[in-house]
Amino acid sequence: MTIPKQKQILNVKGEHQLVTQISVGKDHSIVLTTKGELYSWGENEKGQCGTGDQNFINTPTKVKFPGLSKNDFIKQLSASDYFNVVLTNH
Repeated sequence: MTIPKQKQILNVKGEHQLVTQISVGKDHSIVLTTKGELYSWGENEKGQCGTGDQNFINTPTKVKFPGLSKNDFIKQLSASDYFNVVLTNH
């Protein structure tokens, strides 16, 4: 018997993206898409969503990484209570 793979879809501004990884913190969530983009949402009182502010985020919001070059990408992610960790290819 073959069990079909489940696919999680993230709808971002009308564009559907497949989610490859998801991690949840105390009051926030982060996901990594097949495009290598990281999105976060939830309670953000400590800035744990990575959007540069401390406002509550009720929809998935793309997290920008100004230090990553076009050849760099996120391989893994993990959320904790008040912070996130990402592992890149470099």
